[in-house]
Amino acid sequence: MPITAGHGNPSWTIDETLLALELYNLTKPKIPGSKDPRIVDLSALLNRLPIHPIEIRKNAFRNPASVEFKLQNLRAVATGKGLSNIAKNDRVVWERYGSNPDLVRGLSLMIRQAAGFFWTVPTRIWMMTLNIRKEGCCIDCTRSENEA
Repeated sequence: MPITAGHGNPSWTIDETLLALELYNLTKPKIPGSKDPRIVDLSALLNRLPIHPIEIRKNAFRNPASVEFKLQNLRAVATGKGLSNIAKNDRVVWERYGSNPDLVRGLSLMIRQAAGFFWTVPTRIWMMTLNIRKEGCCIDCTRSENEA
């Protein structure tokens, strides 16, 4: 089990948990380890998001081990097996979005778009299945013809 040393860090928000759920959906049933590039990339993204003020973040804020741990929490909510100390937002996110991975991908893209980040690993994977055109400040996402 990873050691997150995250006590004292701000609680995960719905947006942060949605980003983790997107990665969980891409990797389930296996949870990648904290050295996996997808975990490392999500950790880096979470650290760049302007959600929590930098001055209240501890050194281990959203580090790869804490991202791995969050995915384990989401798996526990999804399967009812595993970790028992689950955050309220993990349950809320799973109840609202757990059965709709397409919505999770879309919301995750919107979170990245709002923060100015488009090209992280999960987004690249999803964008391969969509036609995406950037026109000014708008992103137009339409399903490719072979997916209709």
